[in-house]
Amino acid sequence: MKSVITLVTLCVSLNLTAQTYYPFPTDSSYWSIGYMNWVNIPNGYWVCGGDEFYGMEGDTIIDSTSYSKIYLSSFGDTMFNAQLATYFCALREDSMKKVWVRNPSDTIDVLLYDFSLNVGDSVCLGYFGLGCVEQVSVVDSIMINGTYRRRIRFGGVVEAQEWIEGIGNYYGPFQLNMTGSNTTFLLCHKLDDSLIYNSYGSCHCQFLDAVEEFKSSETNVSVAPNPASNYVTFKITDKSELTYYVELYDLLGQQILNHSISSGERIDLSNYNPGIYLYNLKSDQTFVGSGKLIISP
Repeated sequence: MKSVITLVTLCVSLNLTAQTYYPFPTDSSYWSIGYMNWVNIPNGYWVCGGDEFYGMEGDTIIDSTSYSKIYLSSFGDTMFNAQLATYFCALREDSMKKVWVRNPSDTIDVLLYDFSLNVGDSVCLGYFGLGCVEQVSVVDSIMINGTYRRRIRFGGVVEAQEWIEGIGNYYGPFQLNMTGSNTTFLLCHKLDDSLIYNSYGSCHCQFLDAVEEFKSSETNVSVAPNPASNYVTFKITDKSELTYYVELYDLLGQQILNHSISSGERIDLSNYNPGIYLYNLKSDQTFVGSGKLIISP
């Protein structure tokens, strides 16, 4: 009887931990990428320098193997424009969860993604010519449209790069994470005209105004520095409450921080990826303030 119970428990455990695999699209899929530039005048903020749009439409046969065709449309559109698009590459996913790219001038495939990787595994990113230098640091899940998809994060040369099953890299499907004053972000991903992923509330890159846009919605809270890199401090004018709670959310609505603080206490941000986040500040009894926080590289 004990062995039967153990077997049942094991089966239940396996079912609970099993997760649906989302393969890469094969047609009618679109990605919108925003190019962001860091401006240091007067206090520093991100501005969007333009859009880039990729579309997957149709297929082709190369060396008896089927590929999906990827097109790139020009800057200036608000979404992928098939009439203005140019052929970019051919793409396929094999049975081992590896995504391969064949560039127009190439005679061999190069590896773009390997969604079978686990923590500690290294990968040879042939598409970027980096060799076997990337190592998986974290494998977790992210909620996309009500379901969880596997996410792979890397350390090393392309630190903070993230792959999401069936979508691609957080920084763009064919982009390498850039550092310093320039970077890219995947704004949205559509499949058959259905919005699958939307990180910034729009598929079109919109210019960010100055840092005034990111002040708290309540006057009794100041957030500094904002943008921040290593730490941020929340100062509360009303000090009748001794303890406050700050909640930090990414733009997918996932809570990434829930921490009790005192007014003026520093919060370490060194483990969070660059980007735009939303915060709520509360006390035990009242809502104190909310706003946007930029984490810069």
